[in-house]
Amino acid sequence: MIFQPEALLKLADELALRPDEASLRSAASRAYYAVFLIGRAIANIHSRSPDVHAKTQDHFHQIGCKSIADLLGELRQRRNAADYRVHRRFTREQAFVALADAHEAHRALQSLPATRRPARP
Repeated sequence: MIFQPEALLKLADELALRPDEASLRSAASRAYYAVFLIGRAIANIHSRSPDVHAKTQDHFHQIGCKSIADLLGELRQRRNAADYRVHRRFTREQAFVALADAHEAHRALQSLPATRRPARP
């Protein structure tokens, strides 16, 4: 069975309900990666280079899906804050904003015409 990135979004929802900061940070990170992996698959990008995140975001700009590209950018910034700015507190509100944006991006990605989405196994 092939891993479905939507499972990361479900996990992010569950993590955000926990009281500890590590879970809140992980929720924001998992939410970004869920949407990023779905977007990368839709964009048919197979690169594993460090610029794959920017390439995925650029793809959606180029095909006129600015809202998806912008959400990917905002989610990536939140993920970076959650994963790397450990000297600053990461709040439940920040995690919930990341989750709301991830769900919005997920809905937008799923609403793309079938010709832009990869076939499911």
